[in-house]
Amino acid sequence: MWKINALKSNIAMQTCNLFVYGTLRQGERANFFLRDGSLLRSAIRFHGFRLLTHGPYPFAMLADAQDSIVGDIYTIPTRLLGRLDEYEGVNSGLYTREEYLHEGIPFFIYIAQTKPQKDRLEIIASGDWKVYRNSLR
Repeated sequence: MWKINALKSNIAMQTCNLFVYGTLRQGERANFFLRDGSLLRSAIRFHGFRLLTHGPYPFAMLADAQDSIVGDIYTIPTRLLGRLDEYEGVNSGLYTREEYLHEGIPFFIYIAQTKPQKDRLEIIASGDWKVYRNSLR
């Protein structure tokens, strides 16, 4: 896992990569936000993060290197980032959008800044939102 600081303002490019791990993933309820993009890689395991939930959506937080999350990487038009920032609550401080490098691929990821104030937070041990949701059916 490599965090990229220098490329964070690289919005001038017409496309960028986005790592999604929850409701934006292929087949999930908010994937329509990415309809103008294309799936680059599916079911990627990315270390250094932990996936948690308290109900209808997951959130990723920085964690130890042995923790990991599973997600998909999309190539999207950069013009979508503003709309995605709004969906993820970037302006309200719920998430930040940061850029990382994994297996030579730079991508943005939304990282939760604080745990929601809920009594029952659940760690998704598999790190995979889809596996977790399927286990509830």
